[in-house]
Amino acid sequence: MVNTKRIVMACFMLIMSCYFLFSCMADMDRDEAAKAYYTRAYQLIMSGYPHDALPLLDLAIEKKPDYTEAYYNRGAVYYLIKDYPKAVSDLTAAIRLNPELAEAYTCRGSAYLMMHNERAAFEDYRKAARLGDLDAQTYLKEKRITW
Repeated sequence: MVNTKRIVMACFMLIMSCYFLFSCMADMDRDEAAKAYYTRAYQLIMSGYPHDALPLLDLAIEKKPDYTEAYYNRGAVYYLIKDYPKAVSDLTAAIRLNPELAEAYTCRGSAYLMMHNERAAFEDYRKAARLGDLDAQTYLKEKRITW
């Protein structure tokens, strides 16, 4: 006699195993795609084409929403093209993902400075200096500001 309950349970377990396997593969594909987009974007930035890097950084972040380096570099590109509010937004996202990323504080501080928000700028420079960022330390020393 066939135990229908066992067959249904076995089918359910097989379906769930397949679902788990494919979802893990999809995550791996997303991470690999994000890295490929990011790598190409970084090459464009270093070659002097920051505008062309933005759509690739967008795709990298879309594929991997917790991609700290992509947020940081997109923020840096926005800074380079003088879109300071977007720079602050992306650099804030990078800092939220990695609060120890000193360079993000320095870059965000520079964006704040360009937006005439000196208080926020110096707060970020101080944080970056405490985290060991030499550019922030040098800048603050020149301004005779302690961190």
